[in-house]
Amino acid sequence: MALWNSVSESAINEFSLYADGDFDVTNGLGTLLVFEGGSETATATRGDIRELTPAQAFSFSAAQTRYVHLDIRSNHGDTESISAGEVAFEGTPVPFEFGPIPGIIGIVAASGINYYRRKKQLPASNKMPCMSGNPRAKT
Repeated sequence: MALWNSVSESAINEFSLYADGDFDVTNGLGTLLVFEGGSETATATRGDIRELTPAQAFSFSAAQTRYVHLDIRSNHGDTESISAGEVAFEGTPVPFEFGPIPGIIGIVAASGINYYRRKKQLPASNKMPCMSGNPRAKT
């Protein structure tokens, strides 16, 4: 994880990371990721307004997840807000898998198109003659 922290007192100080399978924080934050060195929290320094502050890199245990929750435990002294410049993660994307709902929708759509095509066919009396001759000719 890379963190470009804020230069103010509201910059992130201590934080933890959680891997979670859903975006719902009301049912828990997920699995706590352990940082390199065995710590459950990491400490970030404030950026410096006088110079271009590089990103701070944080390594943590490997996890396969869809969502990451950043649990900010403290800032650098501001009592009203927390701020950060940017947070970035590196990982390997997992291919998206279609579940049963898109497949069902596709089958329903195809059935509807076939039904519509059958309804739009011309009446039998207006059909094109067959290639073997005129079907209306008397034999």
